[in-house]
Amino acid sequence: MDNIYITHQSFKKFPEKTPKKPRERYIQLYRDLHKRFDEPLSEETFMEGSQYSYTELGEGILDEVVKNQELKKIDLMVIATWAHEFDPDYASCGTYLSERYGITGKIMDVSDQGTLAPLSAIHLISRYLKNNLFSAGLLLVLEQNTVPRWKGTIKNKVPNMNAALALLFEKSVKSKPSCPRLMESGLYFDTGERHMKTHVEIRSNGASCIEPLLYLDKPTKSRIARLVVSDVESKEQGYLIWEGVA
Repeated sequence: MDNIYITHQSFKKFPEKTPKKPRERYIQLYRDLHKRFDEPLSEETFMEGSQYSYTELGEGILDEVVKNQELKKIDLMVIATWAHEFDPDYASCGTYLSERYGITGKIMDVSDQGTLAPLSAIHLISRYLKNNLFSAGLLLVLEQNTVPRWKGTIKNKVPNMNAALALLFEKSVKSKPSCPRLMESGLYFDTGERHMKTHVEIRSNGASCIEPLLYLDKPTKSRIARLVVSDVESKEQGYLIWEGVA
């Protein structure tokens, strides 16, 4: 039986920055988007948060991955985000990062799924690896807290930090007891409760894509654990079941 292991994890939290006025092209983009959907725009939100671009966050975390020489292994990179990028310099952070760090594998983005984006990305990576389409998949979760929006809507949640997380998934038939083993992943596109036989269950409904995944390398009271994440806007759920080091 083939197994999928999380063989590397890097996490970096970025300091708060003083915001500055974004470029006019970026402001006009959001004005046009909100006009298109007949929704007001609270323009003061351009100046809230720290205004990190995804290239800044991606460079910060990939520098850590490079130190461990893990980039040589990957043939798939998936970038998962909750909010959209702030005033980007590049049309695609994925292609920019692949060029800068010499990543030659396939690149995919997973977004517009709220706080479930990383779980959807993990499920995607695991399917590709289990079907022998790739051998090593790198997940980058990028999170920044400047989100232009209308504050009058009930969907007024924003990420609670600026951070980046890198997880490397590798397929192997050999035992790797020091690495968490991914057993199952999935999404629930309804609010119905699910029950599974696991020894430890961790639930999260916080305003972060990254924080729930930090449990993956933490010891638990049992070797098998389930993480359930509820999206803060839709209340849909995603889950991971893994075997770790007790």
